Amino acid sequence: MEEDHKIYEVLVAEKGDPKRPYQTYSYEANLLLGPFLAQKQSDIFLKKWTGELKHLKSIIQQLEQAGYTYENNEKYQELSKQVKLIEEVL
Repeated sequence: MEEDHKIYEVLVAEKGDPKRPYQTYSYEANLLLGPFLAQKQSDIFLKKWTGELKHLKSIIQQLEQAGYTYENNEKYQELSKQVKLIEEVL
């Protein structure tokens, strides 16, 4: 849902087979983006996750410019993994 240029995710919990919705993409991608939202890929969903992808890539670029440290490397690996998961769905 988008309101006043802000995107809100609405979570709905229903009893059912816990493995069923997670069969489209990798389990981790579905957990990050939401299995039902990833399947529908509405305009708002695409807007939110393309914006998030752009933001994550910007942070990765800044980490690369900052130089190597153990902390930067850990953050770099974590963000790179998220980028791959988002790109898998988009």
